[in-house]
Amino acid sequence: MKIIRGKDIKFIPVAHEDPKDPGAFKKVLLKKEELPAGRIQMINWAKLLVGRTMREHTHENMEEIFVVLAGSVLFRAGDRQEVVEAGDAILVNAREAHEMTAQGKNEVVYIVIGIVT
Repeated sequence: MKIIRGKDIKFIPVAHEDPKDPGAFKKVLLKKEELPAGRIQMINWAKLLVGRTMREHTHENMEEIFVVLAGSVLFRAGDRQEVVEAGDAILVNAREAHEMTAQGKNEVVYIVIGIVT
């Protein structure tokens, strides 16, 4: 599991903006060389209800990238666990057991991208 903390990444102007007066900005969460080789299997907009857990599971040949949009979640993968929140991303390797438990009083909203390796 790799955690990318959004608060540690600065916004930069998107490439097609006027560098002297940009109106749109981005945070690069993962660069091409950091992404798993393969093809995208799915892109899901998902939510985890307050106080609930997405049960532990694995994917034989799919890596997943989770991008937390709202809320806070305890994310467990292998022997590691971290609280991640809006703006953070998590990269989970194929065959790495993982689960997540909502923290706080709000549901967790996230995007998950599955990449078949």
